[in-house]
Amino acid sequence: MSVGKQTVKFSVFADFHYMKQCYPVTQAHLDAVLRRAVDEKADFVVQLGDFCNDFIASPEITKYYTDNPYKLPAYGVYGDHDLEYVEHSGKSLPRDNTMARVTPYLNSDKDVIWGTEDGTIGDGSIGYYYFDKGGFRFIAVDSQYSQNPETGEWVKNITYHPPQGNKFGDRLGTKQLAWLETVLTDAAHKDLPCIIFAHSPAWHGYAVADKEPEVTAIFNRVNAIRKGTVMMCLNGHLHTNRAMKLLDNVLYMDVNATINAWWMGSKAKPHYGPEHTYEYTEYDAEGNPIGTRERPYIELWQGQNTWFVKDPLSAIVTVDTDGNVTVQGMETEWVYDIAPELPEDAYFAKEFVHCAPCISSGEYKIER
Repeated sequence: MSVGKQTVKFSVFADFHYMKQCYPVTQAHLDAVLRRAVDEKADFVVQLGDFCNDFIASPEITKYYTDNPYKLPAYGVYGDHDLEYVEHSGKSLPRDNTMARVTPYLNSDKDVIWGTEDGTIGDGSIGYYYFDKGGFRFIAVDSQYSQNPETGEWVKNITYHPPQGNKFGDRLGTKQLAWLETVLTDAAHKDLPCIIFAHSPAWHGYAVADKEPEVTAIFNRVNAIRKGTVMMCLNGHLHTNRAMKLLDNVLYMDVNATINAWWMGSKAKPHYGPEHTYEYTEYDAEGNPIGTRERPYIELWQGQNTWFVKDPLSAIVTVDTDGNVTVQGMETEWVYDIAPELPEDAYFAKEFVHCAPCISSGEYKIER
């Protein structure tokens, strides 16, 4: 017997990049994201990777997310910076950020089904999982695998650089692809529309063209079983506000970075001075605050390669089992009204049109 239309609302944000010596993101920014989710009566919140480069030494962020004071269920995926072993500071400080220690911080839900043989978290070496809620299946994939061209083996990338000589630095790999098809096929037979979360966009590149064609092939096969099973895919990583794209009855969304809305690397020109500061809090090893000061952006390792926004960006996404999707984005301003200048380089000029202190809103219909 049909249970009628069901609706789920969730909050999503991307590329928080809590890196104490690198970016000016703070616990207050995370709290603002969580408070917006609570105010909008979201059922849960999802971070799309690159949440923190030093999980073990940052309990003020990692524990504050999964064990947040609002009791909001929290989920996340691995990004390409989440297993970094060192801080960017005057000297390298090795950290034991192994998957065994970090994977438990990916979500607060002990009932998720992991991609292991028995569905449990096991030793933490598998960072992808799914959970069912409100008539939907939500799938968190790990897009940080690369392939050894000599052996054909797919391995998990520990840092944002794949092992030397490996190709395809941000893919799912054959084992995870097989798992994804099994999970999606099961959902199709159970009439559970699916929402998929990733850090790097495994399904498309910068122009919504196949990046890992096997993923799109899986979507097509599953949607042939039951139309509209794969409803929506969301990813971070790109630090841009690209409008949502409906392609072959699947909605794709690139979610802008939370605070670090534009990065230009070595092409950047100095744009912040010593007078441009933010409120920086030091914490002890347990995550308790021990002092606050005004810190200049130019002290930060990426302070002159990145442009920051004033308010932390997130989106509220509402989906229903009839195939309706509503995205409530938000707008803010460039911090200190200092906006990036259009570079002459053609690649950056092309991408610049998506560089904005906002996440777009929209309403979409998936045929089911």
